[in-house]
Amino acid sequence: MQVGIEAIGAEELCRKLDANVLLAGPLRNFLEKCVRSVYMAARTNVPRDTGALYRSLQYQVDSAHLPLWAETGTNLAYAPYVEYGTRPHFPPLAALAGWASRHGFGDNVYLVGLAIARHGTPAFHFLRDAVQSSEPEFSGYARAMESEVRQIWQT
Repeated sequence: MQVGIEAIGAEELCRKLDANVLLAGPLRNFLEKCVRSVYMAARTNVPRDTGALYRSLQYQVDSAHLPLWAETGTNLAYAPYVEYGTRPHFPPLAALAGWASRHGFGDNVYLVGLAIARHGTPAFHFLRDAVQSSEPEFSGYARAMESEVRQIWQT
């Protein structure tokens, strides 16, 4: 004796349960909104002297069909020193000349170097603060993603 079961709509259910169909678009939209929010806040927070750090900020979302990450930041070598500050050290005076000139120290580069040697440089958490200030928006983006998933599920 055999018993057969026919699941009517099983193919449709499997299609809807496929993360590539159900989540890919909504998740990409969610990640894009979140990372763009952090990116815009970082551009607002970043200190601008020459503008190089501001111009270097970028963001990207995973290019996979089902994206799993998004990131924002910069590839400038000195960015971590701006974000986290430095311990006291004596910097090369040539590296300070332009900054000292733009900030009214003229040829007194040695005084700037001496201050850094005594106190280091303060942290300027432009990326950390950007994430913190953007976090309240993330729940709204998550609700929008939920709505998109529901809409896809219902079609």
